[in-house]
Amino acid sequence: MNKHSTSALLVSMIMIFSSLAGCLGDATDDENDNGTLGTVIVSTYHIEQLVSAVAGDVLDVEIISPSNVPVHDYEPSAADLITLQSGDMFMYHGLNLEPWVESTIASLGDDAPLVVMTHAMPGDEASLDYKSLLIADLCEHLADGPFEDVTLAEDEHDVEEEDELHAEHVAYNMTMPVHEEDHEEDAHDEDEHEGHGHGAPEETITNPEGCPTDSVVYIFHLEEGEHTLEFETENMPNFAMTVLPMGGGHAHHDHAGHGDEDGHDEHEEGVCHDMSDHTNNDIDNEVDCEAAGYMWMEEDGHNDHEGDSCHDTTTHQTTNHTTEEDCEAAGHTWMEEDGHGDDHSDHEDHHTPEEVMSEADENNDSHLSWEEFWHFATEDHDDHDEDGNETGDHDDHDEDGNETEGHDDHDEHDEHEFQEMFNASDVDGDQLVNLTELHELMEMVEEHEEGHDEHEAGIAVLHIEEEGDYGIALPASVEFNIIMAEGGHNDHENHADEEGHDEDEEGHDEDEEGHDDHDEEALAYDPHSWLDPLAFKAQINVVLENLSATFPSQEDTFEANAEAYIASLDTLHADYDAAFSTNGTCIKTTVIANHAAYAYIGERYGLEFVTVHGIDPEGEPSAEDIAEVVERISEDGITVFFIEEYTSESAVSSIVDQTKSDTMPNGVTIKYLYTMELPPSDVDDDYLSMMQKNLDNLKSGLGC
Repeated sequence: MNKHSTSALLVSMIMIFSSLAGCLGDATDDENDNGTLGTVIVSTYHIEQLVSAVAGDVLDVEIISPSNVPVHDYEPSAADLITLQSGDMFMYHGLNLEPWVESTIASLGDDAPLVVMTHAMPGDEASLDYKSLLIADLCEHLADGPFEDVTLAEDEHDVEEEDELHAEHVAYNMTMPVHEEDHEEDAHDEDEHEGHGHGAPEETITNPEGCPTDSVVYIFHLEEGEHTLEFETENMPNFAMTVLPMGGGHAHHDHAGHGDEDGHDEHEEGVCHDMSDHTNNDIDNEVDCEAAGYMWMEEDGHNDHEGDSCHDTTTHQTTNHTTEEDCEAAGHTWMEEDGHGDDHSDHEDHHTPEEVMSEADENNDSHLSWEEFWHFATEDHDDHDEDGNETGDHDDHDEDGNETEGHDDHDEHDEHEFQEMFNASDVDGDQLVNLTELHELMEMVEEHEEGHDEHEAGIAVLHIEEEGDYGIALPASVEFNIIMAEGGHNDHENHADEEGHDEDEEGHDEDEEGHDDHDEEALAYDPHSWLDPLAFKAQINVVLENLSATFPSQEDTFEANAEAYIASLDTLHADYDAAFSTNGTCIKTTVIANHAAYAYIGERYGLEFVTVHGIDPEGEPSAEDIAEVVERISEDGITVFFIEEYTSESAVSSIVDQTKSDTMPNGVTIKYLYTMELPPSDVDDDYLSMMQKNLDNLKSGLGC
């Protein structure tokens, strides 16, 4: 049963049990009169620790969820909703750790208790979002490695399975292939990719902090399978690139439901554009267009070619540059009204020496001076019709008809280099070139231009184990394209406006499966901030403020309790800092764990956590995840693998077995890290004692 159906059923149950709720509320009031001022309902064990630390014996604190259900999987029952109604206050963590809260509280209406989110960070520190964590990891690897050498192939069919790239914590040191012969074709044949789509990044981040200068990070939504990566550079035979998955879970966008039953948008208006030759074809819908390996160009002002426009060939988007000069200065391609890029190299006149002599010899002496040759090289030759007759359309005059300097590709070359070639071809030294010498001069010019226009190109295959969002970082000077795996799609940006909301005119906020924008929000942040003692201290202050406002008669008691607990947290932080800071006692900093719950500890104390699972500790790890962890254990000499308290050691037995060696005959040692989403198995444990156990185990595991 999906969440929406569950919520509807629970609302009905509330109506049925409304009278019972009133009775239970009276009973709770009687109990409070006997010993406490009220009841605070909380969503997880760690929040119970927050509230109990501040409230002491003044309030009852009750965890709403069962002690054996992970917080990520919990859904409230009808009885749980009645419990919520009976409380004076409900406190939950936030950051979508508890995705059920918003809809459930809304369903209670006026019967809902006072609701407080406890997540907070000290000072002006930001919550750790998965995108920022991803970019930081990408930049760190791009700058510092570890590096793995890869030689790119000339063709995707030449890529061996063992040479495939993977989304893992390495930087690939890419080397362009040595081409045995020149290829006049593009780096790939469109026909080879029929049934595949050109991937457009969901986001492009230029020069992110922490990356080498002139780097770019692309974020793609990639489906499971093999994706072809195409690279092209100019005079850059080597470069580094890294690929990593975004943390947390991943939203699986369903693009059906935005159009007709076939998944075709009945409101689609646009053209199917072939990026290899900039022509449009007869395919009349986006799905079939991208399936054929082409680019759908909408007619809503984005990616259309009605009128001249400035086209970014990396993102396949239309930019806001309105003139050809500004467009080309920004490194983009000016697209004329007919959809063809104004690329002079495609239209450059290839004259024979005889034609050059005939057109450039202004005084008809059968010789060319330097001035005559340079004037010919820099003037516009597009003002003649197919028969060679002058059309009168001279592009080298201004609006008033005054002659201006001609502009074509030759303006981009240094005049001095051309004059040196002119002088070298002038064999008799008379400052003029005859027809024989002009042959030599034009060969020099052609070789010079070919040298400047020479591009390195190469192919790689990226294996994606699980559909999700991935970041790819590489130098901005490397042209990069991704051919999506068969059946892949990457048209997410076409379904959302700048704020990420659905633009569907019919107001479809969710698809037929019940997915909505809530799924995206649920994946934005790492919620486990309470494992950072300083963040937990900030959260104590949130609880203190709200309890004092709700029960003002006990404000002094709350403040005294909070002050004492904060002192304990300061001591805890000092102990962690002494172990893991720059001048700490621990030299190693890489920790292998089964659950991605420790980003805040890692950020605070400079530890790198390599994890098998994402946000869900009960998830099934992929073979690729396990292989990466085993490789890091071997490379970094790691001897301890950390799991959560309720994780069975048998669940990680394959990792232990794969790490057995002469130096570790029994494989890695298993130790525990406590996340405190569930109550501890030892009733004598609390937040402070388990955080101390975490510290002791980390120090032991890192050999401090």
